[in-house]
Amino acid sequence: RLVAVKAFRLDITPEQARALADELSRAADAGLFHPSIVEPIAAGVQGTLAYGAEEYVAAESLDIAMRHYAPAPIATVLPFITQLAGAIDFARAAGVGHGALHPRDIFVTPEEARATGFGVVEALERVGVRAPVRRPYTAPERIAGESWATAADVFSLAAITYELLTSRRPSGLGREIGTLTAGTPNAWMDSLHSVLARAMDPDPSARFPTALAFASALEASARGVSADATLVPPPAAPGVPEVDTAATIVSPRVAATVPDKAKHDRKDDPKRVVEQ
Repeated sequence: RLVAVKAFRLDITPEQARALADELSRAADAGLFHPSIVEPIAAGVQGTLAYGAEEYVAAESLDIAMRHYAPAPIATVLPFITQLAGAIDFARAAGVGHGALHPRDIFVTPEEARATGFGVVEALERVGVRAPVRRPYTAPERIAGESWATAADVFSLAAITYELLTSRRPSGLGREIGTLTAGTPNAWMDSLHSVLARAMDPDPSARFPTALAFASALEASARGVSADATLVPPPAAPGVPEVDTAATIVSPRVAATVPDKAKHDRKDDPKRVVEQ
């Protein structure tokens, strides 16, 4: 089987290297079989060199692709962001976060985006090694060395979304991320900006609770619907049953990107890049 190997060249003891390999194995054991996740396969150690093996993906990384395709319209960006949001939430449901999502961690083809690196930041932190900070994509709570969760990955995904839409990196946090005028011909610019600003709020609790909630709000703003309207259903018309609020948070198109874990095993996932 063709695989990619990521080596961690760190100034650590052999004991720490073995501990890091054990921690990296958690992601491989979590069963991250998802069409938008580069599957971790195994981890090991040789001397003081810990390494992780994952499936090999024959695709271009987003940091390279962005030079050619950004700025892109929201209609082009949204499918890729929705796929990545599904990957983030799927991994978090399996107990694995990312914490350092960067365009280099994303492989893209004309039809799909796939993310790698899940579980690495957590593994490094558990053995007492400072994980890399990648400005402006890394959430402020991670930069400060505080505890982090899904909101940190929502922040990173929003920063990448902003760069795809504008071909510029965000210049700040919250409302100070910068304008969306460059390369974003959308009549609902203010709503779109509000969604991105909320996702990159300096306060993690003010961000969207899940990555798919962010993608859903992004889709709604592109259709001219206020981000808040995706969370609160409109009053039902006479004779029409009340709408379930929970069902309105994620649109059917977005929800469809969250796969049944059992459907993505090693044998029959049609989107797997590497054959056994």
